[in-house]
Amino acid sequence: MAGTDSRPDQHWSAVVLAAGHGTRLGELTEEIPKPLLPLGGRPFLEHLLERLEAGLPLDRIVLVSNGRYAPRFRRWLGTRTEREPEGSQVHLVDNETTQPEDRLGAMGDLALALERHPPEDRAVVLASDTLVRFSLAEPAALLDRHPEAAAVVPVMDEPDPTVLRQRGVVRVNDEGRIVELHEKPAHPPSSLTALPIYLLRRRAWKSVPQYLAQGHDADALGGFLGWLAQREVVMAYRAPGGRLDIGTPDGLRRGRALWKAGEWSPLPPAEPDRRPEP
Repeated sequence: MAGTDSRPDQHWSAVVLAAGHGTRLGELTEEIPKPLLPLGGRPFLEHLLERLEAGLPLDRIVLVSNGRYAPRFRRWLGTRTEREPEGSQVHLVDNETTQPEDRLGAMGDLALALERHPPEDRAVVLASDTLVRFSLAEPAALLDRHPEAAAVVPVMDEPDPTVLRQRGVVRVNDEGRIVELHEKPAHPPSSLTALPIYLLRRRAWKSVPQYLAQGHDADALGGFLGWLAQREVVMAYRAPGGRLDIGTPDGLRRGRALWKAGEWSPLPPAEPDRRPEP
């Protein structure tokens, strides 16, 4: 049931899902977790957290790892604290799995993070292998303008049907509301793909245990988004710029090449667009 729980001074909690085993990257992730692979001379995760902290007033960041990579993340967190003592506090959650076949799935990891470190109110949930150009202040402003919405999800236009068939594809109505999502559809119903970034009000993240208890797919965030969009107002934020996805060898190579050539870097944080809705 929709409600209104937006406040102008609202702070956020962030959940960064980093418990994957990086199987698609092969030997590159034998010793190091995917989010700590270098990009532009720094771990990819540092670029992601930098953008996250620049866009939202965070109370905390919860980083979910598996048991195999948790020691590496702990070492990295130690060096981050030394280098950035004023940065947001990062809480590491170890899901204690060590093999891909034992994984909890993205939704299982999210449920664990919410149980261990419940947000006070709003939460942003992100995959740890995708970097975007826009400031998260922009979709957060959209959530402010729509108090009836339980969530906002950034979407991007993707004209290549081959790419669409490998991602979550959303259909959006004339008001900008997401009305359905299809995971890796053989026949994409639109050219809009959902980014793995969810901005959730309390009633949205509180429904995660219900989603899992009903036996829905725990492996992907997209399943939850489609389920939530059938029960609550979920708005689409039309995201500008591109995305870097280092989840595959080709994606990682492309990201490094673009970064080295100076052809891709995050845009500076922008002021939220608070113009009234037409």
